Amino acid sequence: MSENKSELLQHLGLVSHPDAEHYLSLYFANCGEVGLERLHIDAIPVVGAVNQIGQILEPVAQGIGFTVLPKSALDSFHHANKLKIMQSNHVVLETLFKVTKKNRQLPARYHVVIEALSALWQ
Repeated sequence: MSENKSELLQHLGLVSHPDAEHYLSLYFANCGEVGLERLHIDAIPVVGAVNQIGQILEPVAQGIGFTVLPKSALDSFHHANKLKIMQSNHVVLETLFKVTKKNRQLPARYHVVIEALSALWQ
């Protein structure tokens, strides 16, 4: 099939989930593919919807459509060998923020978790 990536995605259709629009926007804007940067999310037909993170990739593995998820979802999927991963020209990352309430001190137990997570992502 000699379709470009945007035509392929429109042909396959989206398996939607609660964060699908966010991840599609992030991916299209940062993947380095001109055709995808210009693709409107509304132009992609929705072929199904799943609300459970652990089940989103099931219809994709069955060939029903495509979706966009963080790599961690793929890494934990039991039938990852049935999926085809579209490689992008650029790595697409999402910034993770640590948010706290203004003028509120966190309990000491939170600092242990924050330090552990900070060590993982540096």
